[in-house]
Amino acid sequence: MYEKLHVQKVFQATKCNEKINKILKKYTTSGLVEVTIGINDKDELLYCIDEPEMDKNERLIEEVTKLIDIIFSTDIDLSEIYNPRRLKELSSKYQLDYHLLSSNVTKIVYFLNKVLSGYGKIYPLTRDKYIEEIVVNKPGSYALIFHRLYNHTWIKTNVFLDDKDIDDIVIRLSRIAGKELSIAHPYIEAPLPDGNRIAATFSNEITRFGTSLVIRKHLEEPLTPSDLVRNKLISSLYMAYLWLLLRLRATIIIAGPTASGKTTLLQALLMLIPPTDRVVTIEDTPEINLRYHDNWDSLVTRIIPGTSSGENINLLDLTKFALRRRPDYFVIGEVRGEEARTLIHAAASGHGALTTFHADSALSVIQRLKAAPISIGESFLQLIWSIVVLKRVKNRDGTYARRVVELYEIKPASDRIELLKIAEWNKEVDKLLPDSVEELVNKSYRLDTISKMLYISKNEIVHDIIELKDIIEKCIKCQYTTFINTIRKYYNEKQIKAINNENR
Repeated sequence: MYEKLHVQKVFQATKCNEKINKILKKYTTSGLVEVTIGINDKDELLYCIDEPEMDKNERLIEEVTKLIDIIFSTDIDLSEIYNPRRLKELSSKYQLDYHLLSSNVTKIVYFLNKVLSGYGKIYPLTRDKYIEEIVVNKPGSYALIFHRLYNHTWIKTNVFLDDKDIDDIVIRLSRIAGKELSIAHPYIEAPLPDGNRIAATFSNEITRFGTSLVIRKHLEEPLTPSDLVRNKLISSLYMAYLWLLLRLRATIIIAGPTASGKTTLLQALLMLIPPTDRVVTIEDTPEINLRYHDNWDSLVTRIIPGTSSGENINLLDLTKFALRRRPDYFVIGEVRGEEARTLIHAAASGHGALTTFHADSALSVIQRLKAAPISIGESFLQLIWSIVVLKRVKNRDGTYARRVVELYEIKPASDRIELLKIAEWNKEVDKLLPDSVEELVNKSYRLDTISKMLYISKNEIVHDIIELKDIIEKCIKCQYTTFINTIRKYYNEKQIKAINNENR
Protein backbone atom coordinates (compact mmCIF):
# COMPACT_ATOMS: atom_id res chain seq x y z
CA MET A 1 0.00 0.00 0.00
CA TYR A 2 1.30 3.46 -0.90
CA GLU A 3 1.99 5.90 1.90
CA LYS A 4 -0.62 8.64 2.23
CA LEU A 5 2.12 11.31 2.11
CA HIS A 6 3.32 9.97 -1.25
CA VAL A 7 -0.21 10.05 -2.62
CA GLN A 8 -0.77 13.60 -1.41
CA LYS A 9 2.47 14.79 -3.08
CA VAL A 10 1.65 13.10 -6.39
CA PHE A 11 -1.78 14.77 -6.40
CA GLN A 12 -0.09 18.19 -6.28
CA ALA A 13 -0.47 19.42 -9.86
CA THR A 14 2.48 21.10 -11.58
CA LYS A 15 1.28 24.40 -13.04
CA CYS A 16 2.83 26.61 -15.70
CA ASN A 17 3.20 29.88 -13.80
CA GLU A 18 6.27 31.10 -15.67
CA LYS A 19 5.98 34.16 -17.88
CA ILE A 20 6.51 33.04 -21.46
CA ASN A 21 7.25 35.92 -23.83
CA LYS A 22 7.29 33.88 -27.04
CA ILE A 23 5.34 30.64 -27.50
CA LEU A 24 6.99 28.21 -29.95
CA LYS A 25 4.64 25.25 -29.62
CA LYS A 26 1.58 24.09 -27.68
CA TYR A 27 0.09 20.59 -27.46
CA THR A 28 -1.54 18.13 -25.06
CA THR A 29 -0.23 14.85 -23.62
CA SER A 30 -2.18 12.14 -21.77
CA GLY A 31 -5.35 13.91 -22.95
CA LEU A 32 -5.15 16.30 -19.97
CA VAL A 33 -1.69 17.83 -19.61
CA GLU A 34 -1.14 21.08 -21.50
CA VAL A 35 2.42 21.60 -22.79
CA THR A 36 3.81 25.01 -23.73
CA ILE A 37 7.30 25.38 -25.18
CA GLY A 38 8.62 28.90 -25.46
CA ILE A 39 11.07 31.59 -24.40
CA ASN A 40 10.63 32.86 -20.84
CA ASP A 41 11.41 36.31 -19.44
CA LYS A 42 15.02 35.21 -18.78
CA ASP A 43 15.45 34.36 -22.50
CA GLU A 44 15.59 30.64 -21.65
CA LEU A 45 13.98 27.92 -23.74
CA LEU A 46 11.36 26.43 -21.39
CA TYR A 47 9.15 23.36 -21.43
CA CYS A 48 6.16 24.20 -19.24
CA ILE A 49 3.36 21.82 -18.21
CA ASP A 50 -0.08 22.41 -16.76
CA GLU A 51 -1.53 19.36 -15.02
CA PRO A 52 -5.24 19.21 -14.15
CA GLU A 53 -5.90 20.30 -10.56
CA MET A 54 -6.69 17.61 -8.02
CA ASP A 55 -5.05 18.81 -4.83
CA LYS A 56 -7.63 21.52 -4.10
CA ASN A 57 -10.45 19.00 -3.73
CA GLU A 58 -9.75 17.24 -0.42
CA ARG A 59 -12.88 15.10 -0.63
CA LEU A 60 -11.88 13.81 -4.09
CA ILE A 61 -8.35 13.01 -2.92
CA GLU A 62 -9.78 11.11 0.04
CA GLU A 63 -11.98 8.99 -2.25
CA VAL A 64 -9.17 8.33 -4.73
CA THR A 65 -6.80 7.38 -1.89
CA LYS A 66 -9.37 4.79 -0.78
CA LEU A 67 -9.57 3.59 -4.37
CA ILE A 68 -5.78 3.13 -4.47
CA ASP A 69 -5.94 1.00 -1.31
CA ILE A 70 -8.65 -1.11 -2.95
CA ILE A 71 -6.59 -1.55 -6.14
CA PHE A 72 -3.57 -2.75 -4.13
CA SER A 73 -5.62 -5.21 -2.09
CA THR A 74 -7.59 -6.67 -5.03
CA ASP A 75 -7.07 -7.55 -8.68
CA ILE A 76 -9.02 -4.55 -10.01
CA ASP A 77 -7.71 -3.16 -13.29
CA LEU A 78 -7.63 0.59 -13.94
CA SER A 79 -9.66 0.14 -17.12
CA GLU A 80 -12.61 -1.00 -14.98
CA ILE A 81 -12.92 2.50 -13.56
CA TYR A 82 -13.94 3.79 -16.99
CA ASN A 83 -16.91 1.43 -16.96
CA PRO A 84 -19.81 3.27 -15.22
CA ARG A 85 -21.55 0.03 -14.21
CA ARG A 86 -18.34 -1.42 -12.75
CA LEU A 87 -17.48 1.85 -10.97
CA LYS A 88 -20.95 1.88 -9.44
CA GLU A 89 -20.47 -1.70 -8.21
CA LEU A 90 -17.11 -0.81 -6.64
CA SER A 91 -18.54 2.33 -5.06
CA SER A 92 -21.39 0.36 -3.52
CA LYS A 93 -19.14 -2.45 -2.29
CA TYR A 94 -16.44 -0.21 -0.76
CA GLN A 95 -18.61 2.79 0.29
CA LEU A 96 -17.14 5.22 -2.24
CA ASP A 97 -18.78 8.41 -3.53
CA TYR A 98 -19.85 7.24 -6.99
CA HIS A 99 -21.09 10.63 -8.25
CA LEU A 100 -17.87 12.40 -7.24
CA LEU A 101 -15.72 9.70 -8.84
CA SER A 102 -17.76 9.34 -12.05
CA SER A 103 -17.75 13.09 -12.71
CA ASN A 104 -13.92 13.16 -12.47
CA VAL A 105 -13.08 9.75 -13.97
CA THR A 106 -10.59 10.90 -16.67
CA LYS A 107 -8.67 13.03 -14.18
CA ILE A 108 -8.76 10.22 -11.59
CA VAL A 109 -7.31 7.62 -13.99
CA TYR A 110 -4.51 10.05 -14.92
CA PHE A 111 -3.52 10.56 -11.28
CA LEU A 112 -3.91 6.86 -10.45
CA ASN A 113 -1.46 6.07 -13.26
CA LYS A 114 0.83 8.78 -11.90
CA VAL A 115 0.76 7.25 -8.40
CA LEU A 116 1.15 3.64 -9.54
CA SER A 117 3.89 4.37 -12.10
CA GLY A 118 6.45 5.36 -9.44
CA TYR A 119 7.54 8.35 -11.56
CA GLY A 120 5.96 10.89 -9.23
CA LYS A 121 6.33 14.47 -10.42
CA ILE A 122 8.15 13.52 -13.64
CA TYR A 123 5.27 11.25 -14.76
CA PRO A 124 3.86 13.74 -17.33
CA LEU A 125 7.33 14.01 -18.89
CA THR A 126 7.44 10.25 -19.39
CA ARG A 127 4.11 10.40 -21.26
CA ASP A 128 5.26 12.95 -23.85
CA LYS A 129 6.13 11.09 -27.07
CA TYR A 130 8.51 13.88 -28.13
CA ILE A 131 10.78 13.57 -25.08
CA GLU A 132 13.78 11.26 -25.46
CA GLU A 133 15.53 11.69 -22.10
CA ILE A 134 14.76 13.16 -18.70
CA VAL A 135 17.48 14.31 -16.31
CA VAL A 136 17.40 15.47 -12.68
CA ASN A 137 20.97 16.39 -11.74
CA LYS A 138 20.45 17.04 -8.03
CA PRO A 139 17.80 17.70 -5.37
CA GLY A 140 16.36 21.20 -5.39
CA SER A 141 16.49 21.57 -9.17
CA TYR A 142 14.26 21.48 -12.22
CA ALA A 143 14.08 18.43 -14.47
CA LEU A 144 15.76 18.85 -17.87
CA ILE A 145 14.64 17.12 -21.06
CA PHE A 146 15.98 16.25 -24.49
CA HIS A 147 13.12 16.99 -26.89
CA ARG A 148 12.77 15.47 -30.35
CA LEU A 149 11.61 18.75 -31.93
CA TYR A 150 14.28 20.94 -30.28
CA ASN A 151 17.21 18.54 -30.15
CA HIS A 152 20.00 21.13 -30.26
CA THR A 153 20.03 21.56 -26.48
CA TRP A 154 18.73 20.32 -23.13
CA ILE A 155 15.54 22.15 -22.16
CA LYS A 156 14.61 23.26 -18.65
CA THR A 157 11.13 22.26 -17.46
CA ASN A 158 8.91 23.70 -14.73
CA VAL A 159 8.96 20.35 -12.88
CA PHE A 160 10.82 21.10 -9.62
CA LEU A 161 12.04 18.28 -7.37
CA ASP A 162 13.21 18.69 -3.78
CA ASP A 163 15.30 16.06 -1.98
CA LYS A 164 12.22 14.11 -0.81
CA ASP A 165 10.73 14.10 -4.34
CA ILE A 166 13.80 12.69 -6.06
CA ASP A 167 14.67 10.20 -3.30
CA ASP A 168 11.09 8.93 -3.40
CA ILE A 169 11.19 8.51 -7.21
CA VAL A 170 14.51 6.64 -7.43
CA ILE A 171 13.66 4.29 -4.54
CA ARG A 172 10.25 3.42 -6.03
CA LEU A 173 11.61 2.96 -9.54
CA SER A 174 14.47 0.77 -8.28
CA ARG A 175 11.93 -1.49 -6.54
CA ILE A 176 9.83 -1.64 -9.70
CA ALA A 177 12.98 -2.59 -11.65
CA GLY A 178 13.78 -5.28 -9.08
CA LYS A 179 17.06 -3.64 -8.04
CA GLU A 180 18.48 -2.53 -4.71
CA LEU A 181 19.31 1.14 -4.30
CA SER A 182 20.70 2.17 -0.93
CA ILE A 183 23.76 3.58 0.85
CA ALA A 184 25.38 0.17 0.40
CA HIS A 185 24.41 0.01 -3.30
CA PRO A 186 24.30 3.68 -4.32
CA TYR A 187 23.58 3.41 -8.06
CA ILE A 188 21.45 1.39 -10.47
CA GLU A 189 21.07 1.06 -14.21
CA ALA A 190 18.10 -1.03 -15.27
CA PRO A 191 15.11 -1.38 -17.62
CA LEU A 192 11.62 -0.56 -16.32
CA PRO A 193 8.44 -2.47 -17.20
CA ASP A 194 7.25 0.26 -19.60
CA GLY A 195 10.46 -0.05 -21.66
CA ASN A 196 12.10 3.09 -20.27
CA ARG A 197 15.54 2.80 -18.70
CA ILE A 198 16.70 4.27 -15.40
CA ALA A 199 20.23 5.29 -14.40
CA ALA A 200 20.15 6.70 -10.87
CA THR A 201 22.41 7.49 -7.94
CA PHE A 202 21.39 7.67 -4.29
CA SER A 203 22.44 10.22 -1.68
CA ASN A 204 26.00 11.63 -1.72
CA GLU A 205 27.82 8.30 -1.88
CA ILE A 206 29.14 8.66 -5.45
CA THR A 207 27.85 12.12 -6.46
CA ARG A 208 28.76 15.51 -5.04
CA PHE A 209 25.26 16.95 -5.09
CA GLY A 210 23.06 14.08 -3.91
CA THR A 211 20.52 11.80 -5.55
CA SER A 212 20.34 12.09 -9.35
CA LEU A 213 18.30 10.50 -12.08
CA VAL A 214 18.36 9.87 -15.84
CA ILE A 215 15.42 8.29 -17.65
CA ARG A 216 16.05 7.21 -21.25
CA LYS A 217 12.65 6.82 -22.83
CA HIS A 218 11.55 3.90 -24.93
CA LEU A 219 9.86 5.45 -27.95
CA GLU A 220 6.67 3.65 -28.97
CA GLU A 221 6.93 5.35 -32.35
CA PRO A 222 10.63 5.70 -33.27
CA LEU A 223 11.78 8.25 -35.82
CA THR A 224 11.40 7.01 -39.39
CA PRO A 225 13.99 7.49 -42.17
CA SER A 226 11.79 10.29 -43.51
CA ASP A 227 11.78 11.95 -40.07
CA LEU A 228 15.59 11.90 -40.07
CA VAL A 229 15.66 13.46 -43.53
CA ARG A 230 13.20 16.14 -42.43
CA ASN A 231 15.40 16.84 -39.37
CA LYS A 232 18.47 17.02 -41.67
CA LEU A 233 20.33 14.26 -39.82
CA ILE A 234 20.91 12.74 -43.29
CA SER A 235 19.78 13.62 -46.81
CA SER A 236 17.22 11.59 -48.75
CA LEU A 237 19.92 10.67 -51.29
CA TYR A 238 22.18 9.02 -48.73
CA MET A 239 19.29 7.40 -46.88
CA ALA A 240 18.29 5.87 -50.24
CA TYR A 241 21.89 4.78 -50.83
CA LEU A 242 22.02 3.04 -47.43
CA TRP A 243 18.60 1.49 -48.14
CA LEU A 244 19.93 0.00 -51.38
CA LEU A 245 22.98 -1.43 -49.56
CA LEU A 246 20.72 -2.77 -46.83
CA ARG A 247 18.47 -4.45 -49.38
CA LEU A 248 21.57 -6.23 -50.69
CA ARG A 249 22.37 -7.41 -47.13
CA ALA A 250 25.35 -5.17 -46.57
CA THR A 251 27.40 -4.87 -43.40
CA ILE A 252 26.96 -1.34 -42.04
CA ILE A 253 28.64 0.17 -38.96
CA ILE A 254 27.18 3.38 -37.52
CA ALA A 255 29.82 5.24 -35.52
CA GLY A 256 29.82 8.35 -33.37
CA PRO A 257 30.23 9.73 -29.85
CA THR A 258 27.56 9.58 -27.12
CA ALA A 259 24.19 11.19 -28.02
CA SER A 260 25.13 11.66 -31.67
CA GLY A 261 22.12 9.69 -32.95
CA LYS A 262 23.67 6.27 -33.63
CA THR A 263 20.80 4.17 -32.28
CA THR A 264 18.26 6.54 -33.83
CA LEU A 265 19.78 5.98 -37.28
CA LEU A 266 20.12 2.23 -36.72
CA GLN A 267 16.45 2.01 -35.71
CA ALA A 268 15.41 3.97 -38.81
CA LEU A 269 17.44 1.77 -41.16
CA LEU A 270 15.86 -1.36 -39.68
CA MET A 271 12.46 -0.03 -40.79
CA LEU A 272 13.66 -0.46 -44.38
CA ILE A 273 14.28 -4.22 -44.09
CA PRO A 274 11.82 -6.36 -46.08
CA PRO A 275 8.89 -7.23 -43.78
CA THR A 276 9.18 -10.97 -44.53
CA ASP A 277 12.89 -11.20 -43.66
CA ARG A 278 13.98 -12.43 -40.25
CA VAL A 279 15.73 -9.88 -38.01
CA VAL A 280 17.62 -10.96 -34.89
CA THR A 281 18.64 -8.10 -32.58
CA ILE A 282 21.08 -8.43 -29.68
CA GLU A 283 21.33 -5.77 -26.97
CA ASP A 284 22.43 -5.29 -23.40
CA THR A 285 20.22 -2.20 -23.13
CA PRO A 286 16.94 -2.86 -24.98
CA GLU A 287 16.35 0.19 -27.16
CA ILE A 288 15.55 -1.17 -30.63
CA ASN A 289 11.82 -1.26 -31.33
CA LEU A 290 10.60 -3.38 -34.29
CA ARG A 291 7.16 -4.18 -32.90
CA TYR A 292 5.62 -3.78 -36.38
CA HIS A 293 7.95 -6.48 -37.80
CA ASP A 294 6.37 -9.95 -37.61
CA ASN A 295 9.71 -11.77 -37.92
CA TRP A 296 11.67 -9.91 -35.23
CA ASP A 297 13.65 -11.97 -32.69
CA SER A 298 14.88 -9.79 -29.80
CA LEU A 299 17.67 -11.13 -27.55
CA VAL A 300 18.84 -9.28 -24.42
CA THR A 301 21.82 -9.96 -22.14
CA ARG A 302 21.35 -11.09 -18.55
CA ILE A 303 23.55 -10.18 -15.59
CA ILE A 304 22.86 -12.09 -12.37
CA PRO A 305 23.62 -10.21 -9.11
CA GLY A 306 26.48 -11.69 -7.09
CA THR A 307 24.18 -13.02 -4.38
CA SER A 308 21.86 -14.82 -6.83
CA SER A 309 22.23 -18.10 -8.65
CA GLY A 310 22.09 -18.44 -12.44
CA GLU A 311 24.15 -17.91 -15.56
CA ASN A 312 25.40 -14.56 -16.79
CA ILE A 313 24.68 -14.22 -20.52
CA ASN A 314 26.71 -11.52 -22.29
CA LEU A 315 26.75 -10.08 -25.80
CA LEU A 316 29.34 -12.60 -27.02
CA ASP A 317 27.20 -15.51 -25.79
CA LEU A 318 24.14 -14.12 -27.55
CA THR A 319 25.93 -13.34 -30.83
CA LYS A 320 27.08 -16.97 -31.11
CA PHE A 321 23.61 -18.20 -30.15
CA ALA A 322 21.86 -15.85 -32.60
CA LEU A 323 23.57 -17.34 -35.65
CA ARG A 324 21.72 -20.59 -34.93
CA ARG A 325 18.36 -18.80 -35.11
CA ARG A 326 18.61 -18.35 -38.87
CA PRO A 327 18.67 -14.56 -39.21
CA ASP A 328 18.50 -12.75 -42.54
CA TYR A 329 19.68 -9.64 -40.73
CA PHE A 330 21.97 -9.83 -37.72
CA VAL A 331 21.92 -6.70 -35.54
CA ILE A 332 23.98 -5.89 -32.44
CA GLY A 333 22.85 -2.73 -30.63
CA GLU A 334 26.46 -1.73 -29.89
CA VAL A 335 29.69 -3.70 -30.28
CA ARG A 336 32.47 -3.16 -27.78
CA GLY A 337 34.47 -6.39 -27.75
CA GLU A 338 34.85 -9.85 -29.21
CA GLU A 339 31.21 -9.98 -30.36
CA ALA A 340 32.40 -7.83 -33.31
CA ARG A 341 34.16 -10.89 -34.73
CA THR A 342 30.91 -12.86 -34.74
CA LEU A 343 29.19 -9.95 -36.50
CA ILE A 344 31.82 -10.01 -39.26
CA HIS A 345 31.54 -13.80 -39.54
CA ALA A 346 27.78 -13.37 -39.96
CA ALA A 347 28.52 -11.00 -42.83
CA ALA A 348 30.80 -13.63 -44.37
CA SER A 349 27.88 -16.08 -44.28
CA GLY A 350 25.66 -13.77 -46.34
CA HIS A 351 23.65 -12.17 -43.54
CA GLY A 352 22.91 -8.49 -43.48
CA ALA A 353 24.83 -7.15 -40.46
CA LEU A 354 24.35 -3.84 -38.66
CA THR A 355 25.67 -2.35 -35.45
CA THR A 356 26.69 0.89 -33.73
CA PHE A 357 30.20 1.64 -32.52
CA HIS A 358 31.46 4.29 -30.11
CA ALA A 359 34.12 6.11 -32.14
CA ASP A 360 34.62 9.59 -33.57
CA SER A 361 35.86 8.59 -37.04
CA ALA A 362 35.90 5.73 -39.53
CA LEU A 363 39.68 5.35 -39.05
CA SER A 364 39.13 4.97 -35.30
CA VAL A 365 36.57 2.21 -35.98
CA ILE A 366 39.06 0.28 -38.11
CA GLN A 367 41.94 0.75 -35.65
CA ARG A 368 39.85 -0.52 -32.73
CA LEU A 369 38.52 -3.49 -34.70
CA LYS A 370 42.10 -4.47 -35.57
CA ALA A 371 43.43 -4.02 -32.02
CA ALA A 372 43.09 -6.46 -29.10
CA PRO A 373 40.80 -7.78 -27.75
CA ILE A 374 38.75 -7.69 -30.99
CA SER A 375 41.70 -8.43 -33.32
CA ILE A 376 39.93 -8.69 -36.68
CA GLY A 377 42.32 -9.14 -39.62
CA GLU A 378 42.13 -6.95 -42.72
CA SER A 379 40.92 -9.86 -44.84
CA PHE A 380 37.75 -9.95 -42.72
CA LEU A 381 37.44 -6.16 -42.44
CA GLN A 382 36.88 -6.16 -46.21
CA LEU A 383 33.43 -7.60 -45.44
CA ILE A 384 32.34 -4.26 -43.99
CA TRP A 385 30.54 -2.35 -46.74
CA SER A 386 29.96 1.02 -45.14
CA ILE A 387 30.87 3.11 -42.08
CA VAL A 388 28.53 5.99 -41.28
CA VAL A 389 29.90 8.65 -38.91
CA LEU A 390 27.57 10.90 -36.90
CA LYS A 391 28.37 13.86 -34.68
CA ARG A 392 26.69 16.75 -32.92
CA VAL A 393 27.78 19.71 -35.02
CA LYS A 394 27.52 23.47 -34.67
CA ASN A 395 25.49 25.08 -37.44
CA ARG A 396 26.15 28.51 -38.90
CA ASP A 397 23.42 29.98 -36.68
CA GLY A 398 25.26 28.75 -33.56
CA THR A 399 22.84 25.94 -32.71
CA TYR A 400 23.88 22.31 -32.32
CA ALA A 401 22.35 19.44 -34.29
CA ARG A 402 22.91 15.76 -35.01
CA ARG A 403 24.29 15.09 -38.46
CA VAL A 404 25.83 12.30 -40.52
CA VAL A 405 29.16 14.01 -41.15
CA GLU A 406 31.01 11.35 -43.17
CA LEU A 407 30.18 8.22 -45.07
CA TYR A 408 32.86 5.70 -46.04
CA GLU A 409 33.12 2.44 -47.91
CA ILE A 410 35.75 -0.23 -47.26
CA LYS A 411 37.68 -0.94 -50.45
CA PRO A 412 40.04 -3.95 -50.69
CA ALA A 413 43.51 -2.93 -51.87
CA SER A 414 45.83 -5.97 -52.43
CA ASP A 415 46.74 -7.20 -48.92
CA ARG A 416 45.14 -4.32 -47.05
CA ILE A 417 42.01 -2.20 -46.98
CA GLU A 418 41.37 1.38 -47.99
CA LEU A 419 38.84 3.81 -46.54
CA LEU A 420 37.02 5.42 -49.45
CA LYS A 421 35.16 8.61 -48.48
CA ILE A 422 31.81 8.70 -50.27
CA ALA A 423 30.32 11.83 -48.73
CA GLU A 424 31.11 14.61 -46.25
CA TRP A 425 28.91 17.13 -44.42
CA ASN A 426 29.31 20.72 -45.58
CA LYS A 427 28.63 23.31 -42.89
CA GLU A 428 27.91 26.15 -45.34
CA VAL A 429 24.97 24.36 -46.98
CA ASP A 430 24.21 22.01 -44.06
CA LYS A 431 24.11 18.86 -46.18
CA LEU A 432 26.15 15.87 -47.31
CA LEU A 433 28.07 16.40 -50.54
CA PRO A 434 28.11 15.36 -53.30
CA ASP A 435 24.34 15.61 -53.67
CA SER A 436 24.15 14.22 -57.20
CA VAL A 437 22.95 10.61 -57.65
CA GLU A 438 25.19 10.12 -60.67
CA GLU A 439 28.27 11.42 -58.86
CA LEU A 440 27.54 9.17 -55.87
CA VAL A 441 27.13 6.07 -58.06
CA ASN A 442 30.31 6.81 -60.01
CA LYS A 443 32.25 7.39 -56.79
CA SER A 444 31.05 4.24 -54.98
CA TYR A 445 33.22 1.12 -55.05
CA ARG A 446 30.39 -1.01 -53.65
CA LEU A 447 27.85 0.11 -56.25
CA ASP A 448 30.42 -0.50 -58.99
CA THR A 449 30.97 -4.04 -57.62
CA ILE A 450 27.19 -4.63 -57.51
CA SER A 451 26.90 -3.46 -61.11
CA LYS A 452 29.49 -6.00 -62.25
CA MET A 453 28.27 -8.90 -60.05
CA LEU A 454 24.59 -8.56 -60.95
CA TYR A 455 25.18 -7.55 -64.58
CA ILE A 456 23.20 -4.36 -64.24
CA SER A 457 24.17 -0.98 -65.61
CA LYS A 458 25.01 2.00 -63.46
CA ASN A 459 22.02 3.74 -65.00
CA GLU A 460 19.79 1.03 -63.47
CA ILE A 461 21.42 1.63 -60.08
CA VAL A 462 20.82 5.37 -60.47
CA HIS A 463 17.17 4.61 -61.26
CA ASP A 464 16.89 2.37 -58.15
CA ILE A 465 18.33 5.05 -55.85
CA ILE A 466 16.05 7.72 -57.32
CA GLU A 467 13.04 5.45 -56.74
CA LEU A 468 14.00 4.84 -53.09
CA LYS A 469 14.79 8.54 -52.62
CA ASP A 470 11.31 9.46 -53.93
CA ILE A 471 9.61 7.05 -51.50
CA ILE A 472 11.44 8.66 -48.57
CA GLU A 473 10.69 12.20 -49.73
CA LYS A 474 7.00 11.50 -50.37
CA CYS A 475 6.70 10.37 -46.75
CA ILE A 476 8.36 13.44 -45.21
CA LYS A 477 5.09 14.36 -43.47
CA CYS A 478 3.87 10.77 -42.94
CA GLN A 479 2.85 9.47 -39.56
CA TYR A 480 4.80 6.47 -38.23
CA THR A 481 2.18 3.85 -39.21
CA THR A 482 1.76 5.39 -42.66
CA PHE A 483 5.52 5.11 -43.25
CA ILE A 484 5.56 1.45 -42.18
CA ASN A 485 2.61 0.69 -44.48
CA THR A 486 4.37 2.50 -47.34
CA ILE A 487 7.45 0.28 -46.95
CA ARG A 488 5.28 -2.85 -46.77
CA LYS A 489 3.48 -1.84 -49.95
CA TYR A 490 6.78 -1.22 -51.74
CA TYR A 491 8.10 -4.69 -50.88
CA ASN A 492 4.78 -6.43 -51.58
CA GLU A 493 4.59 -4.89 -55.05
CA LYS A 494 8.22 -5.83 -55.67
CA GLN A 495 7.53 -9.43 -54.62
CA ILE A 496 4.42 -9.73 -56.80
CA LYS A 497 6.34 -8.32 -59.78
CA ALA A 498 9.14 -10.89 -59.24
CA ILE A 499 6.62 -13.76 -59.04
CA ASN A 500 4.90 -12.61 -62.24
CA ASN A 501 8.27 -12.43 -64.05
CA GLU A 502 9.13 -15.98 -62.92
CA ASN A 503 5.80 -17.32 -64.25
CA ARG A 504 6.23 -15.88 -67.73
